[in-house]
Amino acid sequence: LMKIGMKRTIEERDLPHVLEADSSDYNRSLLENMWDKEVQRCGSCRQTCRGIRYTSQRFRRKKPCLWRVILHDYIKSLWFTQIKLILIMLARVIQAVSLGQLVDYFGEKQGSDGEGYIWAGSIVLCGGVILLCSHSYYFDTWRKGMQVRISMIAAIYSKSLRLASYSSSAALSSGCIVNIASNDTERLVIAAVPLLYLFWGPIESIFVLVVGLYTVGSAFWAGYILLAIFIGIQFFLGKKFATLRSKIAKETDARVSLISEAVFGVRVVKMSGWE
Repeated sequence: LMKIGMKRTIEERDLPHVLEADSSDYNRSLLENMWDKEVQRCGSCRQTCRGIRYTSQRFRRKKPCLWRVILHDYIKSLWFTQIKLILIMLARVIQAVSLGQLVDYFGEKQGSDGEGYIWAGSIVLCGGVILLCSHSYYFDTWRKGMQVRISMIAAIYSKSLRLASYSSSAALSSGCIVNIASNDTERLVIAAVPLLYLFWGPIESIFVLVVGLYTVGSAFWAGYILLAIFIGIQFFLGKKFATLRSKIAKETDARVSLISEAVFGVRVVKMSGWE
């Protein structure tokens, strides 16, 4: 594209075609198929629970969940990316331990020269693993988040074509639909990158705790407990921010609806020649 741009203006026909896995039609069909399977699974579960008297109410009231569908597809399609994440976590821990051993080697002036080369080479090797796997991990997760976002927007558009134009429900206002398609779906892309850390993060923290207690001793508990306190504070602030975000979303829906009605009214006035 850069060579073509140096010769002439780039046109639409110069751009490559979108891959089928990234197209809106493919992702919408995939989401609809997964949702149909979720509805059938929950329906069959309710039918089974009706014949069992000792089944808890949790299974009786089981309903289809869109988040469960998205999460299942996310984990299933990114199984190879999780291997990259494990390599990144191991490389970071080994790199930190190797750095400490290298500092001890230069500080105590003990051991052969080969030991120093081993620790230095381990740091460089772990840095290369982190560099290669991190970019690939971010690309895979960001692309998956974009695919989920595309499927959600396509599903919203497909559903909006079947809605009644005279509906007066606040949940079906144009401002609400535009806000969901533009702002809320963007959060899926942002959340797709760190989502795997919800499972592998605690495992890495336990591994780091074991290594820290083995290398540093009981003093490592001080920093570890302080880190746990900061995590709790982040959860608290995140919950408060989500509450404020929901309030802002309601105001945004009202603002978009009002602007849409004003623009529609201006169009009617101009088409009728009343200006």
